[in-house]
Amino acid sequence: MKQLPLILLCVISLTLILCFTLIGKEKIQYAIAQTFYHKNYISVQSSPGKELRQEQFKPDDLLDITIDGKMNEDIWKKSQIANRFFTEGRTPDDEVVVNLLSDKEYIYLFWEIDNGSSLNANIMKNDSALYGDDYIQINLKPVIPDSIEYAREYSFSIAVNPEGTVWDAYYDPYHTGYFFTNWNSNSIVKTIKNNNSYMIEMAIPYAGLDIYSDPGWIWNLTFNRAKAAINSISSSMTGLSVVQNVKVRNPRMVGYYWPREDFWPDIIPSLKNIEKPSSEAAKLVTP
Repeated sequence: MKQLPLILLCVISLTLILCFTLIGKEKIQYAIAQTFYHKNYISVQSSPGKELRQEQFKPDDLLDITIDGKMNEDIWKKSQIANRFFTEGRTPDDEVVVNLLSDKEYIYLFWEIDNGSSLNANIMKNDSALYGDDYIQINLKPVIPDSIEYAREYSFSIAVNPEGTVWDAYYDPYHTGYFFTNWNSNSIVKTIKNNNSYMIEMAIPYAGLDIYSDPGWIWNLTFNRAKAAINSISSSMTGLSVVQNVKVRNPRMVGYYWPREDFWPDIIPSLKNIEKPSSEAAKLVTP
């Protein structure tokens, strides 16, 4: 009988030890499972997630570039380059090189064209179609946020001939598509001509692009080159992209969307509560 308390004490002790052991194993297993589980997720607050989560590059500086047609600045060594051009029949055009830079306010382009023959540049009046001349052309198309429902396929085009004559237009694909040449890009352009070649340096301000855009918008640029001597147009095989870092609001340009009343409230917020905005311009066209 004297051994009974001792036996009970041993039983209780063993039971407690077993319980703590099992609990400990569960905690270890839980900890292991938790660690394994969280390996599927990487926090961006610390390494390596912090390094993996890099913000989109949005230039917040101003480049010291003089538009003189000479490309003397060292910063041009860091430019993006487009130099693979093809005609519609897939014939390579190796006579064109485009260099691209951008900062907070401008898109900078430097074109080098080896024409291979004498230049054709007879049109001197800006906003005249450069048909029959040698020229280069930039097409700028924004990547539209999903929050903007209408008018998503528009773009802008700027063409320059060796004389520095500028044709710029807003393209609206409404119906069969229209170029509105009363849009002014306010581009700064300088050209230098040689016997069989020419160079064009230009700065395109973001402030003149679009009527409603925000920092972070991406613009896709494609390029064309027209050679009058053989009546051909070549296009860049791939485009280049830049990121806008300024806010643009140009309500005065709403006229470019005059056939499309449903888009106006996105441009002029005061129209959001008006069911059918209208204007004299809109009445000129049958949608």
